[in-house]
Order: sequence, then C-alpha cells, then structure tokens
Amino acid sequence: MPRHLFFPALERAGNGLAAIEALAALCKTSLHATAIRYTQCTRELMAIVVSRGGIIDHWFMSESLKQLDRIDWMKKREGLPRNTATFTFNQIPTNTLHGVRVQDTSNLQQWFGGKRSIEISEDVVGLGRYGKTLTVLYNIDVPEPEEEEDEQSLIDSWTPRFKQ
Repeated sequence: MPRHLFFPALERAGNGLAAIEALAALCKTSLHATAIRYTQCTRELMAIVVSRGGIIDHWFMSESLKQLDRIDWMKKREGLPRNTATFTFNQIPTNTLHGVRVQDTSNLQQWFGGKRSIEISEDVVGLGRYGKTLTVLYNIDVPEPEEEEDEQSLIDSWTPRFKQ
C-alpha cells in the first residue's frame, strides 16, 4: 500500500471501521494491515487496538494523536479498559471467531488516561480464526487549549468556596 497511492483513497474513504473496510477491499489487503496503514497515513486523531481476550496485543496511533499532550500511551500486554465496548465484546470468544461487529462510544480518558473526559467512537470487529479483535478509536474531538481554559475558569467561578 504505497503512501502516494493509499493517501488519495484514504481522503475519500471516510473514517472508522467502515473506511478501513472500504480501503481493504480496494487494496485487496487484510483489515489488520489496512488499519495499521490507515493510522500511519491519516491526519485525524485516531488509534487502532488489536487485542486477544482482555489483553492488548498491540496498538497504533496516528501522528496527530501522538502529538496530543496529557494522554498516556497504552502498553503492550496491558489489560483492556474495563468499561469499553472492546472489553465487553472480548468476554464472548465466539464474537471474535464469527467476525461480529459492534459500534459504540467510549471515552478518551478510559483508553488514554489524563483528565479529559471526551466522548469518542469505538468500532470493534472480530478477526475470525486469527483469534484477535480489532478496535478502531476515532472521532476524537479535542477542544482547543483556549476553550479548555475558558471551561476550567467557568467551573472555578461556580465552585463554592467556604471560609474556614
């Protein structure tokens, strides 16, 4: 999937698992390989996670997500965050085997830590006899730093302060 050929198709594909599936069909490549290439080429904030059971096998983040401050990077062989669609999906082994798909929302904080509670999209698909699950995390809409400061000052102004 040479970048100069892949990038124009990526620009037209959209986002999430549907875009990765469309590109995989176009390139005649696996979902796994296409998802990795998608994260390498996209300008969007997104990540993919490949897991087996309750454990992260490996993951890839887009360059723009890597540049985001105040997030933690996941670790290989780390447990999946418990309150996510992926964790729930992986509790039923036949989901992976039968290629079941789930679309849900999640939270940036659940996956990457930090103090930002931002809703994100989480698409999950079982990769069949490969025995792994592919998760696509996207639609990560992080506010500009000025907006975050304004929100924090508004919260501070409404927080009651009591004399001791």
